[in-house]
Amino acid sequence: MTTPLRRLRALDPAREWEAGEVSRRLNLGDSTLRRRLQEEGSGFREVLEEVRMVAGLALLQETFWPVGRVAEAVGYRSHSRFSERFKLRFGLTPAELKRSRESENGEMASV
Repeated sequence: MTTPLRRLRALDPAREWEAGEVSRRLNLGDSTLRRRLQEEGSGFREVLEEVRMVAGLALLQETFWPVGRVAEAVGYRSHSRFSERFKLRFGLTPAELKRSRESENGEMASV
């Protein structure tokens, strides 16, 4: 169940997805969507955050965009909130990831 939901959200991680819209696009009732997510031990917002974090990780690894631009691209208005959630998820901040990329590649990137 969460795989189609993740795929749909991955198309536009910055979008402010609503459960009703997602359930309609998946041809499910709102309560069915919530029940299936609950059965999997997940929730709508948790899946959205996971999609955004994975998209943010990909952008940080594939581009040299500043962290603020990455945060905005995946739906965070606050650079610091994105960094906080990213560290909780991956164990390092986006800036730390960028610095490790720079040292590995010998390239400069702006944080």
